[in-house]
Amino acid sequence: MLHTGSIIAFLMIQNVYILMMKPEYRSKLIGFNLVAGPMSIFMAIIYYWNSYRPRTGPVGNGPNDDLIWTNFLVMTITGGCFILVGILGFVITRKVHSIPQGYYLGAIITVLLISLLSPLITNHKDTYISAEEAESIALNQASVDGYNDVTIWNLFDTETRTGYTFSTAKNKDIKVWKVYLDAAGHPDNLNTPAIIYYIDSKDGSIVSSVKS
Repeated sequence: MLHTGSIIAFLMIQNVYILMMKPEYRSKLIGFNLVAGPMSIFMAIIYYWNSYRPRTGPVGNGPNDDLIWTNFLVMTITGGCFILVGILGFVITRKVHSIPQGYYLGAIITVLLISLLSPLITNHKDTYISAEEAESIALNQASVDGYNDVTIWNLFDTETRTGYTFSTAKNKDIKVWKVYLDAAGHPDNLNTPAIIYYIDSKDGSIVSSVKS
C-alpha cells in the first residue's frame, strides 16, 4: 500500500505547488479538487455497496472484507484530501492576499503525511491463524468426532491451503483453511482424504466438514 500513498502524496503536493506557484490556474484547480473529492467519496460508497451485493457464482468466491474496507477507506481519504486542498485554495484566493512561505510548507507537510500514512493506517490486517494451528485444530476435532489414528492427508502433494466457503453462522463466505485428514479404517484405494475440515482463518472455529 506504500506505493498507493506515494501516488496520492504526489497528486496532493502537485496541487499545493500549483496553488503556490501558478496563480493563473488556481480557479481551475480549486474547481477540479472540489469536484474530484466528492466524486471519489461517492465512488467509494458505490464500490462498497456493489462489493456486497448478492450475486450468483461458485460457493466460496465471496467478498474479501479486508480488501473491500481498505479500498473503501483509501478512496474516501483520497477524496477528503482533494476537498481539503480545494478548500485551502479557496481560502487563499478569496480571503488571504499575502501568505507566508511557512504556511505553504506546513500545508505541504500536512497533506504529505495524510496521503502517505492513510493507506498504511487503513491497510488493517486481521490476525490469522497459521496452517499449523489449523491442522492442530482439525486433528483435535477429528479425534473428538471419533476418528482414530488421524494424520494429515498428503497424497498427490496435497497441502493445507486457504480458500473461501460459506459460513451458516455468519451468513456469508469467509476465508478458511482447508485441512485434509486421513484416519484408520479409511480405504487407501479411494485415493481421497477421510475428512476435510474447513477452519475459520481468523478465530480457528470449525466452519464445516466434508466426509469421504
